[in-house]
Amino acid sequence: MDNPYTSPGSDIVQPGSSLSGDGHLTGAILEHLRRTRPWVMFLAILGFIGTGLMMLAGVAMFLIFSVLGFMEDEDFSPGMGIGLGAGIGGIYLAMGVVALLPSLKLWKYSSRIANLMRTSALSDLEDAMDQQRAFWKICGIVVIVSFALNIVFSIGFALVGTLVPAMFLE
Repeated sequence: MDNPYTSPGSDIVQPGSSLSGDGHLTGAILEHLRRTRPWVMFLAILGFIGTGLMMLAGVAMFLIFSVLGFMEDEDFSPGMGIGLGAGIGGIYLAMGVVALLPSLKLWKYSSRIANLMRTSALSDLEDAMDQQRAFWKICGIVVIVSFALNIVFSIGFALVGTLVPAMFLE
């Protein structure tokens, strides 16, 4: 019978200790990660493809608007296309770089799972979990920055929307 006056214990796994008590990972943990790896790789590859297409679109926007900037047209002032193309192309390129970061972390997570399947070492599990943590950290930062930019642009567009018509009414 257990002593009712002993301090309560914890069954939480401490860092550096074995999950199964015998120094090895359980088969269920390895199986779950083995089945997760193809989906992680799939999403990483889709992210790389999407990033490549976004960067290609940025370069295309830059080139197309640059060519339009040298054309003579009464509705399109010369030089405007270069600035517009650089702005839009730059935004697409920046979004491509931001989109590349989570894909890289997913790819690294997938490769760390592959290492874990070969070795079954706790250190490889820790590496895999660290890559997953980094992925979610990047996603969180991207969401926070996106919300902040939405607020800033919403305020900016509201100000422009109220000030520009007032200039034409004078």
